[in-house]
Amino acid sequence: PALIVPRIRPRREQLIRAERLRDLGWVTVISPDQLQQGMIRRWLETCEVPVPDRQSLNLNGLQSIGDRLMHIRDTRPLMCRAEPGVGSSGERPMKSAVGR
Repeated sequence: PALIVPRIRPRREQLIRAERLRDLGWVTVISPDQLQQGMIRRWLETCEVPVPDRQSLNLNGLQSIGDRLMHIRDTRPLMCRAEPGVGSSGERPMKSAVGR
């Protein structure tokens, strides 16, 4: 069980992340603006603990970033060539008529 009271100033990043985890069923969130005396105690006493769906959150970040980088590499056109000015089939690019 987790209760999060995220910082909302100077940026709302913690609140956004906490709300996303709440929406996935992983945590309970109380905004600091709504926090009142006794709320945390009542939360502990009621035991209304969310039961998260373990499939809803990918905790394998290292594998995920590797997969994403491989996808980017495989889907983006090459921006450089082994020999400058030579295309993949060996042809040279046409010279521009602009500036002649």
